[in-house]
Amino acid sequence: MEKNKRYYEFEVPGNSFGDFDKKNIHPGEPGGHPANEKLYQYGIINHFLLNYPKYKKFAGRVRVTIIAQFKIPVNITQEEEKKMLEEKVSPLQRPDMDNISKRVLHSLKNFAYKDDSQVTELIVQKVYNKLDKIYIKVEEY
Repeated sequence: MEKNKRYYEFEVPGNSFGDFDKKNIHPGEPGGHPANEKLYQYGIINHFLLNYPKYKKFAGRVRVTIIAQFKIPVNITQEEEKKMLEEKVSPLQRPDMDNISKRVLHSLKNFAYKDDSQVTELIVQKVYNKLDKIYIKVEEY
């Protein structure tokens, strides 16, 4: 990476993707957003701020990499687990990649960058891991 390029890189532990089923709509939010969505966004913002308390918003174009890591299910064979960890098998469960990316991008708006319209390159991946977590990298390029 070039010396002058800045980036933010951090992980949010736990099942931060949440279950964004519409039946969990927060009362009082007309037409609303799932109640878990705000917690999801706050979790991303909090981990961003913990890692970068003196952040400066990017003004130009931005590349974002998101790797949503899902905990390996219980009751599987060692062979299945090995395939999952080698990324030969991917999680097919919800949330969808577009929903994960939308929530990450909106969470970092006004923190890592002024507006998510600045994101001109987006890399999103769903993988299995020993623990639930989400890896996020935001960089100028």
